Amino acid sequence: MKKDISTKQGKLEIIFRGARPRKSVKIGNGWTDWMITMDDIRDMVIAIDNRMVDELFKSLTIGYKKIRFTPNKNEEESALSKSQKIVRRTGPGLQRKEYQTVSIFIKNSKNEWPPPPFTITLKDLSRIMNALITLDKPEKHRVKDSLRNYQYLLSILWMKKTDEKLLKGQRKLSARNIFRLGIP
Repeated sequence: MKKDISTKQGKLEIIFRGARPRKSVKIGNGWTDWMITMDDIRDMVIAIDNRMVDELFKSLTIGYKKIRFTPNKNEEESALSKSQKIVRRTGPGLQRKEYQTVSIFIKNSKNEWPPPPFTITLKDLSRIMNALITLDKPEKHRVKDSLRNYQYLLSILWMKKTDEKLLKGQRKLSARNIFRLGIP
């Protein structure tokens, strides 16, 4: 599976391609469930311009706004629009005891692969990032994972702002290298 992310009129357009979805993308019940990985965030940040980076910095630091989530079994939901929502899940992961994921659910009434292209606004991206760091401390808050995510998000934005050429190229930096290079 391949995803193309491009910027059009201040919005991120996302297109999934390929024969079958990868583990982080599931289709069913009329929705495409895209579990956002840090590599996905990296790819979205690479696609945006520096003016948008400034806005994201502000939204993660001085302009932080609590996101209203509605509890639903072992997850929490927050609507982005009629056809998109953020779903946050917490629990043990394969590599860490504390793990928190954020998914974007996109309406896909025909359960087709690849799903139709969709767009994410800068405000949506900001809300996704805020959902990853959970400064609002939900009931099953994962402190370590939240802090790790926050460090990564600030590092990737810092790198985009100060040395963007490090993010470009055939082999993109891993989260570990972004941590190492992104915090001077």
